[in-house]
Amino acid sequence: MLPRLGGGDFLRKTVQGTWSPAEANLDISVLEMIAVLLALQAFQDSLSLGTIAVKTDNVSVVWYIIKQEGARSYLLYREALWVWQWELSFNRCLIAMHISRKSKQAKQGHLAALQVVSQ
Repeated sequence: MLPRLGGGDFLRKTVQGTWSPAEANLDISVLEMIAVLLALQAFQDSLSLGTIAVKTDNVSVVWYIIKQEGARSYLLYREALWVWQWELSFNRCLIAMHISRKSKQAKQGHLAALQVVSQ
């Protein structure tokens, strides 16, 4: 069974699906960055202006979002560029927060959770 694609617990709404066979072979950090972008896109009409906290249990994804750089993985960097482009296009500020694998979102199989933290 392919891992689920998780979206945020944003306003108690969830977006999810399954990875294609090609996607399922990607590194988990790349999949989690893709999940961040898909969650942002899915909820973009519901996200108000302000700072959006991206919560993930993946330290690499947190690092790439916070630092807006990275060189260890070309594929992860490429997906991070799409996230940064979304941030600029929709005039939002993203922050990233690491959550424990024991958190509610992680236990539910969500790869990314979104929360508006300020207006």
